[in-house]
Amino acid sequence: MSKYQKITGYQGIKKDLSNGRYLAIKYINGKEFSKKFSNLKDAVNWRAIFHPSIPERVIDNKLQESLVNFVQTKTGAKLNS
Repeated sequence: MSKYQKITGYQGIKKDLSNGRYLAIKYINGKEFSKKFSNLKDAVNWRAIFHPSIPERVIDNKLQESLVNFVQTKTGAKLNS
């Protein structure tokens, strides 16, 4: 039995059955890149944003910005920064 389960509707995202984390996999020029996340939304965003030429801190900032925008749209409130 496989350790990972494919998530239907999300290409390149698998769920780890032992701990519930999500594994995002992206291939660029035949090379595999992957990262684990605690929630599906972060895994999907990482696959959309990630490129090896972009520094990891820039990608993390983009993921954080998308989370803030998501919270703002759900609550209708602006967060102080």
